Amino acid sequence: MSVEPESLKKPKILVVDDELSMVRSLELLLRPLGDVIKAYSVPEAEEFLDQSVDCIVTDVSMPEASGLKLLDSFRSRQPDLPIIIMTAYSSVPEAVEAIQRGAYEYLTKPFSNEEMLAVVKAAIQRRGLLAGETRQLPEGWVCNSIKMREFLSKAERLVESSQPVLIFGQTGSGKRRAARWIAERRGALKTFLSVEYPPREESHPILESSIEKYSDLYLAEVFSLSPRLQDRLMQLVEEKGVRLIAGSSSAPELQGGEAFREDLRELLQRQVLRLPSLEERREDVEAVCQQLLEAMRAEMRMPQLKLDEEALAALGSHRFVENFRELERILQRAAIESKTGLIRKGDLQFRETDLDQILPFSIPVEQGWGRLEFLYRGLEKELIERAVKKYPEASNTQIASILGTTRRILELRMKSYDIQES
Repeated sequence: MSVEPESLKKPKILVVDDELSMVRSLELLLRPLGDVIKAYSVPEAEEFLDQSVDCIVTDVSMPEASGLKLLDSFRSRQPDLPIIIMTAYSSVPEAVEAIQRGAYEYLTKPFSNEEMLAVVKAAIQRRGLLAGETRQLPEGWVCNSIKMREFLSKAERLVESSQPVLIFGQTGSGKRRAARWIAERRGALKTFLSVEYPPREESHPILESSIEKYSDLYLAEVFSLSPRLQDRLMQLVEEKGVRLIAGSSSAPELQGGEAFREDLRELLQRQVLRLPSLEERREDVEAVCQQLLEAMRAEMRMPQLKLDEEALAALGSHRFVENFRELERILQRAAIESKTGLIRKGDLQFRETDLDQILPFSIPVEQGWGRLEFLYRGLEKELIERAVKKYPEASNTQIASILGTTRRILELRMKSYDIQES
């Protein structure tokens, strides 16, 4: 008896929806891509938990149980199984939660046949990728983890889209870098503008200037924009044809509140990319460390700069709050402290030492604001002085990175406080 080669087997697609007509329509639509298995409830779909399935397409809102329960059940058994969520517009927050919990993609009803086919086809191809298929990765990116490969797979599908893209991820996870890569893939790097920290003030000189010459705009923390700047952003997108790539440190339904334009929020929710945190991609930590240390070796002129096994294990298990930004600061401190170039576990400083007696007395309510400003400037000056004293061999660029700011801001503050370089 001949055995069918694994590469020739048809993918199995599980379709789950309590609406008979929807299940039937999807069966006819997806049949060219593989064998379609039908289920009309979450309990019925869970009967296939121990069977081989290559992709799941499920509604999120069903009478007996939510599609989120189905998502959790299958991902606990098969973490790399692509699960596509279907949702009505009113259930978008649930769909975004599904993405956070590991769903491959979500589609808002009504969707086109072309949209569904493209997403399912990409999901099936991704199964081949995870089984060992290779793909060209962005230069300088570390993508050993499944989570990061999933992100790139989704990002590639949005490269040619003219609609806004929202990238949400934790602080320091690389949202700006991802936006730049999307613009580069579009061939728009020369007309790419990044506005990294939009303030909450009513105006912004860059956004209100003539930026129509830029085809692609990355805007960090988009949900912090004032109502006036939200109006300007809608004008740039709808009237000027600027392609927006927005960044947010958390999911869109948790941001902005009533002060945020609902039409702009809806626009941003159409194409959402979730950038995994460093904690979610621990397989990448070692390679990222090697990449950062290689750059530091050149900058600090230290031919021997590496981590011992205990230091690497400590970094691999550490819970990073600021992701790559925090990892880079930890490695820079350790590299400066290291005498031999070999970074040991004891050289790693995972938390800032608290400033001694930050508030030696309580602030009275009367004239408290002015007192607070005075204290802030005093603390800022002391923090810079301590950093300069602690790292006498470090450059301003390195000290700025350790403090979590930029070299230009550091040097402006040093000049303001009359702090001399060591």
